Amino acid sequence: MKEGNQNDRFLIFGFLRKILSKEEKENFQDRLKDDDFQDKISEETINQYGRIQLKSKLDNIHIEVEEGRRKKKIFIGFFIAALIVFLSAICWFFVLNDDDLPKLEPDQIFASYFEPYPSLFEQKGNVSSEEQGIILAMKAYTDQDFSRAVRIFKMHLSASNSENSLASFYYGIALLADNQKEKARDVLLELKQSSSANNLLPQEPLQWYLALAYLKNNNVNQARPLLEWVATQKKKSFKQKEAGEIIKKLKN
Repeated sequence: MKEGNQNDRFLIFGFLRKILSKEEKENFQDRLKDDDFQDKISEETINQYGRIQLKSKLDNIHIEVEEGRRKKKIFIGFFIAALIVFLSAICWFFVLNDDDLPKLEPDQIFASYFEPYPSLFEQKGNVSSEEQGIILAMKAYTDQDFSRAVRIFKMHLSASNSENSLASFYYGIALLADNQKEKARDVLLELKQSSSANNLLPQEPLQWYLALAYLKNNNVNQARPLLEWVATQKKKSFKQKEAGEIIKKLKN
């Protein structure tokens, strides 16, 4: 019985798939006379075509899912590319319109970059009353008591019979720190114009602090060449990097 059923299923399957031989086709025609065989054909047809349709449906769903994923990947790719282009455009906009960006005012630049020059004075053994006064002024200077340093420097520099370029240099910086910007500019400018002072003082610090004094007085045109000089000195010279930064920040 089971073998007969298996043969019937083989004939029906072959017929549906159109793979029967000539003899099998004749056998199939003979079996059609049997009502049970006809019922089997109906059952197997539904069974086989139902499976085929189900597989086809699943294949279609799979294709739709893969297509959706592919479209999603394409969309994400286009979105990322568009975002990169957009951000690049913004960056270029700000670069090309750099002149429209707010720039710091000269006195703001001064406040950002000013710091007192380190003390070069050393006390060795007994000193004269004049030197003692300078030492007291430098003590106030290093303590950042600039108002007191200015008073002591002024008193002793005025009473001195000899020129003291280094003390005058620190006096100018103390004036600048004490917000006496015009007086600081005059003291430092006088030192720059003095040939003897130029021979004694380190030139980069002198040019730097005079440039800051000009900025403090809102005189960009006078500060710029001094800053350019400092910025173009040998590598790792005093405030070379900072001078270059300020030049870029100054308004045209």
